[in-house]
Amino acid sequence: MASIRFYVGIDISKETLDITILNESVLIEHEKISNTVKEIAGWLKNAASKHGAKRSNTLFCMESMGLYGAYLQKQLIRIKAKFWIESPLQIKRSLGLQRGKNDKVDSLRIAQYCYVNRHNFTQYEKPRSEIEQLRLLTGLRNRIISSHNKLSVSIKESKNYLKKNNAQTITAFCKNSLTSLKQDKITIENTMLEVIKSDERLNKLYKILTSIQCVGKITAIQLLVVTNEFKKFDSPRKFACYCGVAPFEHTSGTSTKGKTRVSRLANIKMKTTLHLSAIVAVKCKGELHDYFKRKVAEGKSKMSVINAIRNKLIHRIFACIREERLYQKTWKPAAVKKEAF
Repeated sequence: MASIRFYVGIDISKETLDITILNESVLIEHEKISNTVKEIAGWLKNAASKHGAKRSNTLFCMESMGLYGAYLQKQLIRIKAKFWIESPLQIKRSLGLQRGKNDKVDSLRIAQYCYVNRHNFTQYEKPRSEIEQLRLLTGLRNRIISSHNKLSVSIKESKNYLKKNNAQTITAFCKNSLTSLKQDKITIENTMLEVIKSDERLNKLYKILTSIQCVGKITAIQLLVVTNEFKKFDSPRKFACYCGVAPFEHTSGTSTKGKTRVSRLANIKMKTTLHLSAIVAVKCKGELHDYFKRKVAEGKSKMSVINAIRNKLIHRIFACIREERLYQKTWKPAAVKKEAF
């Protein structure tokens, strides 16, 4: 990164952006602007003329803030700027012990992170419009399921604790809403499948993923979104770490000798999805079912074996994607030994 002189940290909120510019490690300016296309474009132009911070010699860094960062990303992509989007937790933990917090301080810390970790810079790659559409539909589907579950729980509890006529009133009011939510969920899922079938690459990847035992259509779609068509992760181990299913040692010297464990820092939704797939694999006849029974019989804890199955699924997924082939089932039922009389 020899050509980079300026490091810009941007703290994003719904209505404003706090921007800090460093010249190498020296603070030269902080500014707060509105989170609008016009304001962002004007600031970029002003920074280039005032400080000489142009796209060729400037590195931008910001936290992942979803929709709130859309305007900024659009303008940075437009001028072909060098920028990366980092996890807020990654930035927070990398800077050591910190005291105090406000938007101005946060933008400075992001700029400092950008400068200190400049050699680990990875250019942000905007997902294709199809992936972005799938991501939005997946999020909407999750919110609909959450709403459906909340209403279902209220109905169930009313039957247990309220008078019969009051419970019937609540059930009647919720019935149409539950029906509509179920139908909306089905419609969203069908729309996601249409998006996949309309795109050659996505359709190919989807067929590969769903050919793997216990990887259903929703799991396959989530994998496509989270991995950005498997461009974001280049190895199953990295993805396992991201999902919180990769085991790590927990030892120190002679005094600390803990069990190997997974990290709590993970994409919880993806971890949950993989866990459900592993549970299905345990219940269905097949290689993974036999593996679970064998390891439990050897004295392994059930959760550690289930976690191993989650890792096996990830490795199968990445192997099939890497080799661009459908999963080949090689499992055969174990032969039953006949007792001699």
